[in-house]
Amino acid sequence: MESVGRNRACPCGSGERYKDCCGRLPLDRDPDRDASATALAGLMRQALAAQQAMSPREADRLYRKALAIAPDEPDALHMLGVLRFEQGKSVDAAKLILRALDLTGWKHDTFIHNLGLALAHGYRTRANDDLNDCSKRMQHPPSDGAFPASLDQRVAIVIPCYNHERYVKRALESVFAQTHRNIELVVIDDGSRDVTADIARTVLAGSPFPSRFVTRANRGAAETINEGIGLSSSPFINVLNSDDWFTPDRIEMMLASVARQGAQWGFSNVVMVDDADRDVADSERAKVLAAIIDSISERPTDGFAFACDNAAISSGNIFFSRALYDRIGAFRDLRYNHDWDFCLRALRVAEPVFAPFKGYGYRLHPANTIADAVGGGGRKEADEILGQYIRWAMSERSSENSIAPTWHNWRMHFLCSMLGRGFATLFEPDLLRQMTLRIDDLSFDESWSQTPGVGSRHGKSLSH
Repeated sequence: MESVGRNRACPCGSGERYKDCCGRLPLDRDPDRDASATALAGLMRQALAAQQAMSPREADRLYRKALAIAPDEPDALHMLGVLRFEQGKSVDAAKLILRALDLTGWKHDTFIHNLGLALAHGYRTRANDDLNDCSKRMQHPPSDGAFPASLDQRVAIVIPCYNHERYVKRALESVFAQTHRNIELVVIDDGSRDVTADIARTVLAGSPFPSRFVTRANRGAAETINEGIGLSSSPFINVLNSDDWFTPDRIEMMLASVARQGAQWGFSNVVMVDDADRDVADSERAKVLAAIIDSISERPTDGFAFACDNAAISSGNIFFSRALYDRIGAFRDLRYNHDWDFCLRALRVAEPVFAPFKGYGYRLHPANTIADAVGGGGRKEADEILGQYIRWAMSERSSENSIAPTWHNWRMHFLCSMLGRGFATLFEPDLLRQMTLRIDDLSFDESWSQTPGVGSRHGKSLSH
């Protein structure tokens, strides 16, 4: 899959746009380019300029003129499709972009991304109808089958520590200050190279709760979390990252929100601070994370929020039962997204509960893992995790979580939600092709429930 935007600088260093250099399509590579090809190139430049200048009629005329010269010019078909989408003509857009994709062997992820947006818009009426029908059926969904737990349940708090000498004292003291007092504490120093372990040992000497402290060589966050859970015995668990902290009512409120309802897992809202505990709600990173949380109220269920993003934000914001952990398995050894992966696996078997109070202090600082997850490694890992969930969601006929975001449960609303969020490259091309071919009458059948492939992930804005 191509990962370079076609209008961006070519990675070869030539100084030309990718589409005019290494990303040239077959017509551009014709060594016998004649006058009509030169005219075509000029028309394409003029059309793009008109489109960027917000002159859609002129751009439309120029793209159609270009296609009169070369009816199979993929860039002209794709860009005319983008223009038609911007004009609200989703059916025309999808058909044009599909033709461009078929001509280029489905190798341009930008084309696939834009086809997904056009399809989501074109099927929006059907998606809304399915949402209404499914919501009526699910107004009183069955519970997870668990009896409401007593609010005096013991909770294990597992703290993996790594190079957080500045923050670990605050993290531990936030546990000591909990209004809920039936707590066991497990702290593991994961081979810190600073004095984190020494500080943790000193602070733990004053712990009001039973505690265990382990120091060892570095093994990574996921393995450390799993080891800590294995050393505990409580029926409920909450991880706390050693650079973050709990509000004093965190555990009390999570028990009331999750355990009292007989649910198996949940998460709260978060407060975001910097390395000096100053509020950073106005920072760009905080705004992005806050938007993820704010979007929960727009979803038909709390669980739907996880089908697009890690709504919990951090592993430390996940409150879960030991029974759920034993059911779905340990945190997987992933560099950036072990928490989101855990949530997506939990979502398959149990619906989460969102507790809207700000019960988790999430610290944004330069050493955050999330800070370097924006690059290729984090994005690729996220694609693989979400792709695995989509494969399951498109093929699953009956899940333990009867309101999980799946094709079976939510029909076209689920599919359009994913396409509209920019995840078209995670689906099989044949599914997208069939949607395009049937878009005029909005027909569909069970044959769409196929195993989608995994590709690269994009944001939800239209790509030119």
